[in-house]
Amino acid sequence: MKLHYVLSDRNTAFWRDNRLTQSIPDRLLDLLELWKHQVPNVSDFEPTGELFQAASFQFVLYGSGYKTEPVYSLSGAEIAFVEEQIKQNQIATRNMLGSLPDHRALINQITQHGLSKV
Repeated sequence: MKLHYVLSDRNTAFWRDNRLTQSIPDRLLDLLELWKHQVPNVSDFEPTGELFQAASFQFVLYGSGYKTEPVYSLSGAEIAFVEEQIKQNQIATRNMLGSLPDHRALINQITQHGLSKV
């Protein structure tokens, strides 16, 4: 995926050459312009025929530290709501992780009882 090369901060000639604008397909340049203000979306891609879809581009973009800056801003109440949801999600995650058996206990349980059907 060319995006990986474009976003890399590696500094050898190979990686620098892959960041040259003339080496980047026009379609990718257009998408990068769009993604400055909008998260990659399924509607950005043809439903068939493209190997990589929105999720793949999201992984590469945000895994590389790319920042999407929306053109809108949130109100104080909206920000507070989002922060509260994040806090509740973190609490739920900690609680769920705390209830999981450790790796060895899980393996022993599977060995002894097999996998249960969902």
